[in-house]
Amino acid sequence: MADEIGNYMKEIFKEYNNLRRNSQSETNLVIKERPQYWDVVILTTFDSAQRESFEQQIALKRQSGHFPDVPIHVIADPVGQKLGVGGSTLHVLTEMTKIYGSDLHQKKLLIIHSGGSSQRLPSYSVIGKIFAPLPCQELIVGMSIPQMLDLKLAMYLPFCQLLQPGVFVTCADDIETYCLNPEELNAKMLQAADVAALAHPSDIQTGKDHGVYVFEDQDSENMDRDCNCVMQCAEVLQKPTESIMRTRGARTTAVPESKYGVTVYSG
Repeated sequence: MADEIGNYMKEIFKEYNNLRRNSQSETNLVIKERPQYWDVVILTTFDSAQRESFEQQIALKRQSGHFPDVPIHVIADPVGQKLGVGGSTLHVLTEMTKIYGSDLHQKKLLIIHSGGSSQRLPSYSVIGKIFAPLPCQELIVGMSIPQMLDLKLAMYLPFCQLLQPGVFVTCADDIETYCLNPEELNAKMLQAADVAALAHPSDIQTGKDHGVYVFEDQDSENMDRDCNCVMQCAEVLQKPTESIMRTRGARTTAVPESKYGVTVYSG
């Protein structure tokens, strides 16, 4: 399964490289059809000084051909206010409405929450973790070292193609690897959802430190550990205890316990 995921992610990176301005000249790829991509990308910062730093780095990367032809906005939180992810998302949508008006409802937005002081990584407190270097050979442009932003802009490409116009929210310091088979997904349910969240099967000990999704049909035969599925979420538990997960029905018996242990779906 690990090899399958690795190969799938490499294909995503190849498709993303097709979207970059200089991909054809640098990698000799023949672009047959432009893949669907985000209409707008937004990075958030905790103040105006960090916003200026982000904008300078984005300008340099754009000059070097690191980005597809997509507008990238940097939005700082209001002065003196710590909004959190939810408040910051609403603030971003307010600012984007000022720019795009009612057309915003027809666009696909990627919001990357990337503000913060990076106290655990002080070397990135100014430039931000979103510009931290990554050893990802498939995303190299010229002699530059890929950064977290390059990975984020490539990573969710399949979801951009699956989802309807709306908002995809992520943060600057997480990495998701996966192998997505659209034929296994209930596309109608996915596209009709007001909110879609990503989850993966975990043991119950891991669930204690994360958000845990309780599905309406916990024992569905679709919930195989090695397949993709779209499920209706009944409840989200935040860092629940083992007893809460069991009493609220977060554990699933769709995967044999003797093989994997008690399984919950966390995000």
